[in-house]
Amino acid sequence: MTTSWINIRTKGTHKGSKIGLLLLWLTTLLMTILTTDYYQKHRQQDALKIELNHLEGQIRQELQRFQRLPRIIAEHPGLLQAIGHPPGSKASEQTSQLLSTLNTLQGSNVTYLLNRQGLTLASSNYQQADSFVGTSYAFRPYFKAAIKGEDGQYFALGSRSGKRGYYFSAPVYHQHKIMAVLVIKVRFNLLDSSWKTPRFDYLITDYHSVIFYATQPHWLYHTLYPIKESLRKTIKQSRQYGSHPLKQLISHTQSDMPFIMPNENNQSQAFLVEQHKMTQPAWELYTMTPKQWVWQPILQACFLTSLIFLVLVLLINYGYQLRARRQLLARLNMQLEARVNHRTRQLTLSNQQLKEAIQKYHQTNKTLRQTEAELMQTAKLAMLGELSASLNHELNQPLTALLTYAENSQRLLRKNKNETVQENLTQIIRVADLMRAIIARFKVFARKSKPLRQSTPVHSVIKAALALLHNKMIKQGVIAQLDLQVDLWVHADPVQLEQVLINLLNNALEALKETSTPQIQIRSWQDKEQIFIKVKDNGCGFKEIAAESLFEPFFTTKAKGLGLGTTISRRIIESFNGQLSAYKNADKGAYFIIQLPQESTREE
Repeated sequence: MTTSWINIRTKGTHKGSKIGLLLLWLTTLLMTILTTDYYQKHRQQDALKIELNHLEGQIRQELQRFQRLPRIIAEHPGLLQAIGHPPGSKASEQTSQLLSTLNTLQGSNVTYLLNRQGLTLASSNYQQADSFVGTSYAFRPYFKAAIKGEDGQYFALGSRSGKRGYYFSAPVYHQHKIMAVLVIKVRFNLLDSSWKTPRFDYLITDYHSVIFYATQPHWLYHTLYPIKESLRKTIKQSRQYGSHPLKQLISHTQSDMPFIMPNENNQSQAFLVEQHKMTQPAWELYTMTPKQWVWQPILQACFLTSLIFLVLVLLINYGYQLRARRQLLARLNMQLEARVNHRTRQLTLSNQQLKEAIQKYHQTNKTLRQTEAELMQTAKLAMLGELSASLNHELNQPLTALLTYAENSQRLLRKNKNETVQENLTQIIRVADLMRAIIARFKVFARKSKPLRQSTPVHSVIKAALALLHNKMIKQGVIAQLDLQVDLWVHADPVQLEQVLINLLNNALEALKETSTPQIQIRSWQDKEQIFIKVKDNGCGFKEIAAESLFEPFFTTKAKGLGLGTTISRRIIESFNGQLSAYKNADKGAYFIIQLPQESTREE
């Protein structure tokens, strides 16, 4: 590369300037090497600090999420029923069921209840093979703290499961007296998911310098620094870390020296370390990265420096040629600007035409929506026209009853039979309420209003549609067979959904006019996150060609009608993000299926 630079034919260049250029390049490379090495070391140290802060934040967030839960759950009155009963009793099992539910809701590993002697009365894992019920944990520090009225926090390996976890405990009071201890065990899976960065290793030690979390499994359950033999025995007696020997892992205690740790091949390796001491809990956090010479960044920096140097020389060499071409480029630029201005004017004109087209489209779309709304209202009024005879029949009987009660009351008043008159007036009020309810159903259905989507019960809409067609079905001798699943909710306009059902039922009644034993089956059910409504009849059905054209506008198989009922019904269902389909029965008749998404806001 140096030879190529020296051989560049630059006008007026001499041998002395070439040597100076070479020396400048070598000096620049040396400064680049020193600067890159210094920067990379500080960058690694900063990265370690960032990872350390991230690790501490995750730990605090996880601990704070469960820190107050034992105190809150300890006030639950259902915990007291197991006190005074032996483990495994009916009261113990009922409390275990309660703890299992709470444990699932709060996302912890195990929740269990200890009596004053440290014996487990109830546990959320009571149905598992490693159930805590009947096991004594009186030796655990978290029990000793809680039985004194304090909140306990403790990290240890499970005495039965052998799995590490953090324990939170709180006393259970009854009439200002400690009756039991509630314990919650939590696994820090969040920390495990964060230890997937291959550039860093992590350690967490307790206040005895025992490693209980580490990215390298062979570092676990050792001590970073030497501890007294008496303390080692005390830790083993508490079974905090099972039967692990707790051997010392590093051979020095100077904080300013890099850690010399064994790798997976049991070979010593130096690590750059950042550490931080937490107060609550009293843990020591370490982030580490192997200490090694950063050759790759230095080589990259030297390559980039040489490349920039080469670019500068080339720029000088071609400077004169670039200067000669500037005038040509200026003329080309002027021509280009003229073309751009001409093209800009054309684009501006096209843009204005596009805006006008979009405005016309919006106006047409608005008109279409208004027309569609009018068609829906017309369809509802047409249905009401067909139902007018039913309304006349339903109101005729209550009106006759009102007249009878009123005439009877006049005669009773002349005879001073006030009590009987009072009873007649009560009956008149009841009949008037009945008439008001009948008229209200028709008025709500006939009212022209904007679609209002809301949480709508499918069962109620089906019942309302059947109520409007009740007399017509009785007059025609149609038997309605219902198979409705309750508690099905959809996000729709109840009036429009009722309009669709009335249209489908009217079509079914029209097809049943010539049937000797007319029947209509209505079924509703749920499949995964979809709600289905099926309207089936045993009428005359329709031909295959009719099934294909059934939802086309102005297509009808009736002697009278506009052929818009099924078209409007399908558009209403599609506006609810659903589907409306028609099918021919294998034997006789036809059926329609409405498919709608389940109302998500009512899920628990």
